[in-house]
Amino acid sequence: MEVKQVSSRSIELELRLVTKEDLHLFRKSGFLYFVYDHTEEAFKPYPYYTHKGMDIQVFYDLFNLERIFIPKTINDYL
Repeated sequence: MEVKQVSSRSIELELRLVTKEDLHLFRKSGFLYFVYDHTEEAFKPYPYYTHKGMDIQVFYDLFNLERIFIPKTINDYL
């Protein structure tokens, strides 16, 4: 899945669906992820970040519904 540039201040990222093998990445505070809204058939307008106090149950619900995506080349930045 690919995100296109929509303004001069936006960037283009190629995204991939999160797998169980990726879940360890979300333990770190400040980790970037994107949520896909199947009802609107589009990504939420802003990225989300992991943080202390975030609702883990909501996160896992979205994960189980296959709605969480991360940049395809995220391992290049870790």
